Amino acid sequence: MRHTLPTLSPVLAIIEEIGLAEYLGLAALAYTPTTQPGLWAAVARRAQRSLLLRLLVRRPLRSRDLCQLQIGHTLQYEAGVWQMTLPAEGGGARQSVGRQAADRISFPDDLAQPLVEFLDLWRPMLDVSDQAALFIIRAGLSYTASALNDEVGHVIWRYTRWSVSLPQIRQLQSAEFAARFETTQPLPLGRQTG
Repeated sequence: MRHTLPTLSPVLAIIEEIGLAEYLGLAALAYTPTTQPGLWAAVARRAQRSLLLRLLVRRPLRSRDLCQLQIGHTLQYEAGVWQMTLPAEGGGARQSVGRQAADRISFPDDLAQPLVEFLDLWRPMLDVSDQAALFIIRAGLSYTASALNDEVGHVIWRYTRWSVSLPQIRQLQSAEFAARFETTQPLPLGRQTG
């Protein structure tokens, strides 16, 4: 089922289509022998990439924010809504008095069902050493920022032959948000482009 998003830039629309193409669905498992769990894991990794790319189209998240998403900690289900808790931009010892230490961002509504499906069906098929990490590499550990950037860049390259990085996607998404609302104000939740 295709979801309609607000008008996207052509690049973000293509990344959304790549995310949709990466998802093979349950039908792919029907043709995968149960004697080869590695093939099941490959289908599950594609479901993970699908969710990751589609999330990037909807939220201008930093690489480290994606790497730090942990189920039950920085990604929680509260009052019927999935919430992400991300470190505040420029936080730490130099943080202003009275400023929140973290930003709470809702997980996109149209991705809530794919997230639940990923957590219930696909993620258990992966070799998971880090039980809390949402997105994991083949070794079962959470991504590092460079490994995540490589993964996203590689899958987009495979479909388009474009060399794209996570910071470029974030900058494009942030610029589109600012243009849509014709504002020079800072982005919501203290997130800045650049």
